[in-house]
This record gives sequence, C-alpha cells and structure tokens, in this order.
Amino acid sequence: SFPLSELMKRRDNILIGSSGSKGLAWKYATQDQSNIEEMFKMFDYIEVSPTSVYGGEIAKGFYSRDEIKLVVKKLIETANKVGAIPVATGDVYYNEPEDKILRDVYIAAKGLGGKVHPLFNRANPKYTKPNQHLRTTDEMQGEIERLVGSEELAKILTVDNSIKIFEMIDNVKPLKEGLFAPKLPFAE
Repeated sequence: SFPLSELMKRRDNILIGSSGSKGLAWKYATQDQSNIEEMFKMFDYIEVSPTSVYGGEIAKGFYSRDEIKLVVKKLIETANKVGAIPVATGDVYYNEPEDKILRDVYIAAKGLGGKVHPLFNRANPKYTKPNQHLRTTDEMQGEIERLVGSEELAKILTVDNSIKIFEMIDNVKPLKEGLFAPKLPFAE
C-alpha cells in the first residue's frame, strides 16, 4: 500500500475521501478519538452511508443501529468542524437489489489461497449481508433521513454536498483527441 505520509506530500489535484466503515475516519470515530479532528483534516470529504450498508457490522454484533447513528453523527459533526464535506455515499457493489445474490455468492466463495471474504461469517453463513445496490436520489435521501433524523440534513448530505464535490473535479480527458496510428518501420 501507498504510505499516507507520501500521499499527503503529493495531494495537489487529488480529492481524498474517508472510505466507509473500514476506513480511517470510521476507526477514529469509534476507537481512537484522541486526535480525531487533526486526522479528519486530511480528508476533503467524509462518507456516511444508509444504515443498511452497515448491515455487516450490525449482523456481526459490532454495533447496534443506535450506535451506528451516533458514529454517523460524530462523523458529520467532526467533518463540519474541520472543513471536510460530509456526504452520503452508497458504497455500491451492484445495480439492482435483486443482484445482491451475485455478491452473496462472491462473498461465500473462497478467495486466493483459500482466504475467506471479510463479510463471510463462518458461524452463520446465512447472516444478512449489507444492501449495497445503487439507490435513486429519493431512495438515498429517505434512508439518510431515517439515519440522521432530519430531512434538511439528509438533503444536504445526499444532494447539496454531492454537487459540491462534483464541482471540485476538473474536466479531464483521459486521451488526446485524434487518431494515433502506430508508426512502424517498413509499414505503409
């Protein structure tokens, strides 16, 4: 992996997000809170997701729904305090809810070297895995509203702050315009 110190030295033209419940921001919000504000300053945006996305943590007994709400509240408050943008993200792995079965098969299958997927629960292989389908704006806003308890805050997280982040991104052309036929010796 790329050292964090190196990333911070080269962060020009890079937007840095916090990731979800497996990321540093979540870790600091739930465990090491000694320098949470300092740590949050490295992020341009802090991600929060609908409660159902945290289904793995809830099913494994790591957090209750109420504890998830408290962590999300801390993420939002700390982000606002340090100038990072709190934003609702879906942590999407598939398009439609019915496609979840394909992800479940992937999670249940052994990986390289016989390793088990982190979401697989040996003790209870049928436990509820997170719902990580692509949601419409209305679906996302409704789920975030239930999580944060405010229609206005849900709109800010789901719509307004997503637009802010989009506006921070330059228009990039990955390829130059035009044709670039290869030039080979003795070819016409």
